[in-house]
Amino acid sequence: MKAAFFSDINKVELREFQEPEIEAADRVKVRILNTGICASDIIGLQGNHPTRKPPVVSGHESSGVIVGVGPGVKEFRCGDRVAIEPQYGCGKCPACRSGRYNACQNKTVLGTAKWSGSFAEYITAPQEALLKLPGNVSFEQGALLEPLAVGMHAARLSGIGTGGTAAVIGSGPIGLACMLGCKLCGSGKVVMLDILDYNLGIAEKLGADETVNCKKRDAIGRVMEVTDGEGADVVFIAVGIPTAITDSCAMAKVGGRIMLLAHFGSRQPDFDVAKLRYRELSMTGTVMYTKSDYIACMNAMVQGKIDPTPMITKIFPIEDCASAFELAQKRTEDFIKLMFSF
Repeated sequence: MKAAFFSDINKVELREFQEPEIEAADRVKVRILNTGICASDIIGLQGNHPTRKPPVVSGHESSGVIVGVGPGVKEFRCGDRVAIEPQYGCGKCPACRSGRYNACQNKTVLGTAKWSGSFAEYITAPQEALLKLPGNVSFEQGALLEPLAVGMHAARLSGIGTGGTAAVIGSGPIGLACMLGCKLCGSGKVVMLDILDYNLGIAEKLGADETVNCKKRDAIGRVMEVTDGEGADVVFIAVGIPTAITDSCAMAKVGGRIMLLAHFGSRQPDFDVAKLRYRELSMTGTVMYTKSDYIACMNAMVQGKIDPTPMITKIFPIEDCASAFELAQKRTEDFIKLMFSF
């Protein structure tokens, strides 16, 4: 099978591998049809991700068709169209026992040395990680369920409800997913912030109530204007810029909540915690999602409540993996989501 292989730091190449075999009774074999490139894949290629280190077949935003099932698989059969939730917990730790398997410290994640990823024609997966795609959800949309579920999970954790206002710092795939998640939770106005007009244009297409280019306008001031001087009920940090945490505290209303999704890497913020204390703000970390977030996003697509397709900027055949990652790293043109097809 063909696969995009991270052979070394900043080196990706197309390689031939032996197709994986179903290794357990509860596993299935999936032929991947579409898979997205995530920022974590780029970080991994650069050698800066804790688990996606070269050499590895990365990739975890995926959809495809089942081509093989183990003898213990009851809910799926060959030919089923599926999306893959790219994680499963150990099942034994306190996080798993409480239903928060996304926070399991021993979980297995697709696109790592423990579970070879979806930048390949075939993968195997436990049946618990699969979700059937209805006929009116395309494979491209199915591959977007993963980033969408990240935003849905954060929106749900935030407690934003009917009429609540939100500000989202960063209008890349995860920030856009937060916006859509808020809308599906019944929020009122959502203000999207970024420094790229292209990203903000996509946010407008997807239903943003207000967009602010932080290089051209006073972002904090505009959020306060939109919220009649009170500040946002919830602020989502969806980009790893150190100033984002300080800015989020200034944008949030007294007693508001800040949702931290971003990966900061080596750019750790220098933050005065008094800004949280004196305004009684809450800051909540959020990691990935659970199956219920996947299902909520898929149902919203089926019902026509959201169409995330404008997030897809360009689809590359897997044979052009080197070109795709060159664009992803150098950003020679604007994009939200790059994707591979097989």
